[in-house]
Amino acid sequence: MKFLILVSAISLFSFGCNSSQKKMNEAVNLIKHEFVKPREAYLVALDNATTVQEAVQICKQYQKSFKTPDLDEVNEGRKCLEVYVASHPLTLAQVDIENNETSYGAIMKNPDNEVGKKLCVEGSIVQISENNNIQNGIFGNWGYSKVYSFHTYGSSGKLMQGSHSWLCGISAGTYSYHNGNGGFTHAAEILGVWYIKENRIKK
Repeated sequence: MKFLILVSAISLFSFGCNSSQKKMNEAVNLIKHEFVKPREAYLVALDNATTVQEAVQICKQYQKSFKTPDLDEVNEGRKCLEVYVASHPLTLAQVDIENNETSYGAIMKNPDNEVGKKLCVEGSIVQISENNNIQNGIFGNWGYSKVYSFHTYGSSGKLMQGSHSWLCGISAGTYSYHNGNGGFTHAAEILGVWYIKENRIKK
């Protein structure tokens, strides 16, 4: 009799566990369905891009604007390009150019039209931070009448705030930010590489 009671108790416990596990699995599946969304189409398309220019066209195709959306906010186009460049880092050989394909003025006038075009600019570093050979910051010409927001790859050597250098890259739209004088500054975005010996293949 005691044996039958024990068997019955074990059966009930097993049923309860199986029932609880089933409910747990259903809850997990519901969470996955609600919160784990499929990758966005533009990310899938970027997986198949083989050049920066293909990535530019994909970002444009999916209507990623390269105009600054608001003060201190990175434009969606640059974010889109960074997804590609993160797995295909730029090299100086890719962006070094004798005659610029675009200019600061052209970028500021129509950033979406100029995106992806190559340019090399000379100036001084206003601000720079680095992590894993990727640098972010602000770069400007003499007098800072032309200001650039950069996202650079490879070595930065001994460059630091106040250093003078050349920067080569591709246009990635515009960026507007609050400056230290209480106003705001409009900058051209560049994804690029510093023109220094550590990155230079040939002059």
